[in-house]
Amino acid sequence: MLKIIIDIFKDFKIKVFYFIAGIMVILYTLVKYGEVTEKTYKVLISTLHIILLHWVSVIIIVGFIIGVVKILKYSDEKSNERIKKYNKPCVIESHKNNYIDVKLIEKKETMEGKWGETLEILLKNVLDTTINELQGSIHLYIKQKRIKKIDFKIENLRASYVERVFYELISFKERNWDEFDVFIQKIKISEKIEENFFIYGKIMIRTYYMILNFEQFFDYKCIGIRTKYNLVVLKEILRKACSYIMFFSLRKRKVYFNEKHSLYLAFKDLIWRFVKFLIVIAILFLMFLPILYSGVEIFKVTVSLYYIWKDYFQQIVKVI
Repeated sequence: MLKIIIDIFKDFKIKVFYFIAGIMVILYTLVKYGEVTEKTYKVLISTLHIILLHWVSVIIIVGFIIGVVKILKYSDEKSNERIKKYNKPCVIESHKNNYIDVKLIEKKETMEGKWGETLEILLKNVLDTTINELQGSIHLYIKQKRIKKIDFKIENLRASYVERVFYELISFKERNWDEFDVFIQKIKISEKIEENFFIYGKIMIRTYYMILNFEQFFDYKCIGIRTKYNLVVLKEILRKACSYIMFFSLRKRKVYFNEKHSLYLAFKDLIWRFVKFLIVIAILFLMFLPILYSGVEIFKVTVSLYYIWKDYFQQIVKVI
């Protein structure tokens, strides 16, 4: 208890020391650089005054930016949900045998900050007793050509327990493996020892659906600029909205069989479709007009603040 009180007292003394030191630094600055302090105060008041004069535009632009970020995050979340839906892990198991069950799990995920395909290899003891020693290697193949060898050595694997022998990102060349087998160099169960035999795995059948339909899952570019957000869902919503607008304003014109009035009615239909198109454009323009006006105002504010702070720093350099 006494130690805790001492620690609290020490911590309190340190905080008081920093507080007093900060006050002393501020007082020293005010005394030595009184002119700097006065100029800093004036420029801060001027900055605050300019921002308050345009507070409506500031709120609109900040709200617009927050809204855009929210929409981008929503698109990224929904796009990634779609990826997860179609990007289920591929699980390939070995054929049944008397000793172990081998399972290879391949999936797309982030590991150590890198996005790619990971391979996880699990060995399960299917016996009713402990495997004292298990040594061998796992081989991956592409069209009967061995491309990777993974060695393993396990000791005292209990009944029904699983050992992970491999879990890493695999290279581009290794992603297309289509077959595997396991070579058991040695397995020891109590006093029984067996050596040098294979356990064969099932064949991997790949569909390449996501690769062939890449644009339906990944799109990080906005007006040619790469972002950190997946914009697939957002662009689909925008395309649907545009199609609805076009359907409303530019529907196919009617066909008239009365030759006497066909030209007049066709012209009237054309004018009506054009008017509807103008109405839609006007509504969209009015919706974005406050944002455009606020953007211009914020640009003017930024330019004004730039010159104010530029002049301030030039004066500070002369004083110091």
